Amino acid sequence: MKTYFEIGLNAYPDLHFQLHHCFVGVDSFVIYYTSVKGRLAAEVFELNENNKAKRVLCNYKT
Repeated sequence: MKTYFEIGLNAYPDLHFQLHHCFVGVDSFVIYYTSVKGRLAAEVFELNENNKAKRVLCNYKT
């Protein structure tokens, strides 16, 4: 997860988000937010048995 955020901060040093909602599921959660340049985004985090992210899917409004 650290590397994931390092990549984002290297690309956008002043990176910030506006969180709209968080959805919780079985072994997953989704964050819905406004991202860089005002783009709406949703990220799906699939969790392993230790509740650590094993896969992240990022979706942006075009």
